[in-house]
Amino acid sequence: MDWIYVVSSVAVAALGIMAMLVGSSHEHDCHYRREALVLLGIYLLVAGLMRLYGTSREATGILSIFFCFSLSSTTVCHFLFHRFLEQRGYYADEKRERRLAG
Repeated sequence: MDWIYVVSSVAVAALGIMAMLVGSSHEHDCHYRREALVLLGIYLLVAGLMRLYGTSREATGILSIFFCFSLSSTTVCHFLFHRFLEQRGYYADEKRERRLAG
């Protein structure tokens, strides 16, 4: 195995861990951003480990398809959830509630 391949695989896994750590912090105004970052971090971590263990590129490609599907379905469900709450007068996003209040 080529050294650059190992270094890039470790970098991808480290980037995944970093995305999960950033996503788990409470600095974001909307919990969806945290969910998306944690999901991205899990994907990058698994992709980096799969590359290190010599898994084929096809398997990593299939994993990326599942990642895109899960991220898009999470986005749609989250949007619909917030819309449902707003129709009933509850605003889960504090900044949006302050903007609407004036």
